[in-house]
Amino acid sequence: MDENSYLARNAGPLNGSIFCIGLNSAEGVLMKFIAAAIVSTTAMLSTTSPLLAEEAGTGHYVPGLIASAVDKGSEATAFTVRVNGIYYSGENTQNIAVPMAGFSNLGYTVSNVDRTMERVDLGLGWRPDWGGDGPWSYSIEAILPYVSLDIEADVKNNGDGTSRRYKDSDSGLGDVIFIPVHMVYASGSLWSTDLRFAIYVPTGDFEEGKVANVGKNYWTVEPTIGFIYLNPHTGNEFDVYLGADFNKKNMDTDYQTGTQVHLESSYIKHLDVWDGTLGLGVTGYWYEQVEKDSGDAAIYGDYKSMTAGAGPVVSFDHQLNNQWALTTELKWLHEFDTTNRAEGDFVFLKGLIKY
Repeated sequence: MDENSYLARNAGPLNGSIFCIGLNSAEGVLMKFIAAAIVSTTAMLSTTSPLLAEEAGTGHYVPGLIASAVDKGSEATAFTVRVNGIYYSGENTQNIAVPMAGFSNLGYTVSNVDRTMERVDLGLGWRPDWGGDGPWSYSIEAILPYVSLDIEADVKNNGDGTSRRYKDSDSGLGDVIFIPVHMVYASGSLWSTDLRFAIYVPTGDFEEGKVANVGKNYWTVEPTIGFIYLNPHTGNEFDVYLGADFNKKNMDTDYQTGTQVHLESSYIKHLDVWDGTLGLGVTGYWYEQVEKDSGDAAIYGDYKSMTAGAGPVVSFDHQLNNQWALTTELKWLHEFDTTNRAEGDFVFLKGLIKY
């Protein structure tokens, strides 16, 4: 395999240059166990009976977003440019009230919320030449999201009991994500650990009593740890990411969303084709709110949310020259089961350039 290939750059030094398609016995057992674990765990989580969701029915983190080696920090000194396209369409068929933008404070109840989101993220990162060739690498990143929302919901006047179907839309800069600490620890040539600490800054527009808002109007801190196995000889990649979102209160609505936990995992098989590396695999996620909502506007009880989903993933990496590398990833995630959230489908298209 070319020493500049995706597998070589992300899995450490290679011993030899032959791409081995077959699995050795130990790795074969590991991969079979991993595949079974992904399927059984996702199925189990999607059929559990979760507790009673976040304000507006969504949190800052997009479930399934961070799930593979393309998302980890750069191990080599580089400037990085990330472009993520995210599409979501979902319907709420559970006929439940949603704590939406302070409507309860104004004497209204919002329910049966359907949403369509289109979002483009521009991420700019820098991995400085600190630490030499040691196992640790450090980088810093800022992500600017442009969000477009279309929302439909039933809005009921609690005073006179009248109700109507309400449509609203909004677009603009969302809540900026700042990652002051993004570290990678390379454990030999096969395993690496990805550590990041993200801060969601409430820069997006928010208006109380408006169904569609591109901003959340509260801060979130999000520590995440990922474990990446990438074998350059067999082309097998396995990833597990675990993160948690700790949210501050929305002071305009007096509503605080409880802590959410999310687990993502992917298995991808990489093949050398077309002067690059093609990846084919499966990915899945579990996302659950583990702490109840609070504040004077949290009148619907604990109102915890949960969702799980899975789907295929395709990636392609190409070394443009000795300095530039381009990685793209496309994945579709179908939600199996949700509670206190809309249920639908995610489509992610990612591009990463390293210089």
